Amino acid sequence: MRVARPLAISLAFVLAVFLLASCAAPDIETAGYTWSLQHELEDFNFWDVSALDGENVWAVGFDRDYNGSAYYFNGKHWTKAGSFEGKISTVSALDRKHVWAAGDGIYFFDGKSWREQHQPEEVINGISAVDQEHVWAVGDRGGIYFFNGSSWTKQFQARGGTLCVSAIDPEHVWAVGQGEDLLFYNGSTWDRQLDLLRITLFSVFGADDDQVWVVGGDEWIFPVYESTGGYPHTGHIALFDGSSWERVYRADETLFDISAPDRDHVWAAGQRHVYYHDGSSWEKQFSYEMGIYSVSAPDPEHVWVVGGPRIYSGKK
Repeated sequence: MRVARPLAISLAFVLAVFLLASCAAPDIETAGYTWSLQHELEDFNFWDVSALDGENVWAVGFDRDYNGSAYYFNGKHWTKAGSFEGKISTVSALDRKHVWAAGDGIYFFDGKSWREQHQPEEVINGISAVDQEHVWAVGDRGGIYFFNGSSWTKQFQARGGTLCVSAIDPEHVWAVGQGEDLLFYNGSTWDRQLDLLRITLFSVFGADDDQVWVVGGDEWIFPVYESTGGYPHTGHIALFDGSSWERVYRADETLFDISAPDRDHVWAAGQRHVYYHDGSSWEKQFSYEMGIYSVSAPDPEHVWVVGGPRIYSGKK
């Protein structure tokens, strides 16, 4: 998950109740993609989504009593695919038989059932799997954890809470968090990238070694929406090309997540809009009336975004 959970969780249901009556049009055509409201649950908040392709998608979240659930999309329907005691707010699917979900604990799905794999002493905010023997998770107290195929160990301690991790391969892993933290793992050690961007980073996504995206905002406080549209925020998108970082876009809202199957198809999600990059420029692609916390685009033809009680899909 890509949002500041310690504060966001306490406000999640306030936002959901206030905005439940607002709804985007059932089908919206933008930039060659048709966006639709695909699934909705009352009294539930979706926090993360992980899509393998157009027929295998997982989404996770929790209800007002902080009971977590996982949902699965088979290309036609969403069904409940797991229940957990405690919050679940991040998910990473390697394939249909290797799925990790985490929050108050780390759980593994083998294609048939879920089992608890690890119980760290902090809430897990993000998880990313490269293969069955290389999985990373990051926590709200700054812990970075590694799974080697048999057990989890703490690999690094960041100076503040970590929010998101993206593993490209075993020697290229990125993590972001509070205090403008931008961290990189080269296969042996974690190094801080000297606060290169000077903004609060919510999410990182590595498509390959020379294409790493981060999103964030100038403000750390999670926005509380009002009838006036909420507090003004500025969002940022930055790109690492293999040698240096560059801010490539500035939005008039905080941005929470980003996903890119290739250089010509990049999506970022924020408070009010999904932004789309076609390889040459950024534009607002899809508007909604509540914050979207996670986006996952497995290929140029499909994209999913989740937030609050809703799951939206975009299809070319």
